[in-house]
Amino acid sequence: MPRLDIVTQFIGEVDVSPRQVFITTSFSYEDVVSPGFLKQTKENQFYTTDVVNVFYSYSELTKSGVYGQFVITFDGTTIILVPAVNNIINGATLPSDDSLQNSDFAFYVDTDSLKCKYKGVTGTVHTFTINP
Repeated sequence: MPRLDIVTQFIGEVDVSPRQVFITTSFSYEDVVSPGFLKQTKENQFYTTDVVNVFYSYSELTKSGVYGQFVITFDGTTIILVPAVNNIINGATLPSDDSLQNSDFAFYVDTDSLKCKYKGVTGTVHTFTINP
């Protein structure tokens, strides 16, 4: 059964705006950005000022997934999650270089560095070491 955990409010954050929303789900990126993925309910009200932190494609077995940051837009009453564009990872899934061929501008992780690709030209933004 697919996992979908949503936390929209923490103690002491009543009427705080913008609000940080946290979602962990086994659904894929394509599912998450599909119109209507999130629904307004009595327990979970969503607003256009929310910043939505999503850990998607989450595996219970490996305890891992992919992080993305999104903002909320509405098409009538339908909620749509849109990748945030003002953060360092462009709200993206940090894809492999191959998936950027149709993108004008994107950030992605390549083994040991954060890369930026703009209209086919790739440059290194930051090199890092992963210590297991």
